[in-house]
Amino acid sequence: MMKQIFLAFFILLCATPAYAETAYERVMKTQTIRCGYANYAPGSLKDTATGEINGIAADVIESAAKQLGFKVEWVEETTWGLHLEGLKTKKYDALCSSSFALPSDTLWSETVGPLYYSTIGIWVRPDDKRFVNNYEAINKPEIVVSAIDGTIPAIIAAEDFPNAKIVSQPQFTDYSLNMMNVAQGKADVTFVETWQGNAFAAENPGKLVNIGAQKPLRVYHNYMLVGKGEFELQSMLNTVIKQMQDNGQIEKIIAKYEGTKGSLLRVAPNYEEEN
Repeated sequence: MMKQIFLAFFILLCATPAYAETAYERVMKTQTIRCGYANYAPGSLKDTATGEINGIAADVIESAAKQLGFKVEWVEETTWGLHLEGLKTKKYDALCSSSFALPSDTLWSETVGPLYYSTIGIWVRPDDKRFVNNYEAINKPEIVVSAIDGTIPAIIAAEDFPNAKIVSQPQFTDYSLNMMNVAQGKADVTFVETWQGNAFAAENPGKLVNIGAQKPLRVYHNYMLVGKGEFELQSMLNTVIKQMQDNGQIEKIIAKYEGTKGSLLRVAPNYEEEN
């Protein structure tokens, strides 16, 4: 009888799933936040000369970690499309880049922030007036949209202008090619972040204008991400970031990387939202 009891207990013990340490528990134990990042300005960009990671999200997480008494370890560079894998496999505790957190991202992650907002503009050649105050004119078969597979320009083109012709590049193509295609007459229009477009326009004056400055096609929150269900880590980081927003720290960081003033929209301080 005792053998049967011990056998049943042993089987039950073996059947009990092993406890998986949460990212929060690991961070608290090691006093280290392991960060993955996408090499994508202005959120996080690797300096090829020094190897340092700089940018809005990078500086925010470094400052937040310091205030918590932690350090940041930059463990893996990833790309959009693969950025959630490191969270799923626990290679890193947080994606410390500026992510739009699209609906598909929320299936596998929790958001930290937002840090700021990005608007999506409509970029055309200065002498092309066809779409001014008439965005629907883009939705015609003869109109060519420059895009990159799986990215925001391609998504917007498919959702808002399904009749237009999309000339798409492979996923990891530099976004500046979208704008260059329009400037060179290979496409009629592209949809990119105001920050990116303004940076291109500063280097290529007179080539493109944003006709969507007052009425952007999209406004996206920029978040950092933690793993699905990592609510303790999410709460801890969000609390520090809200304080950084209220005391002006994040404003100083954004201004450092913004380039053309007004390219990025700010998150209202929490005390303004409450009044």
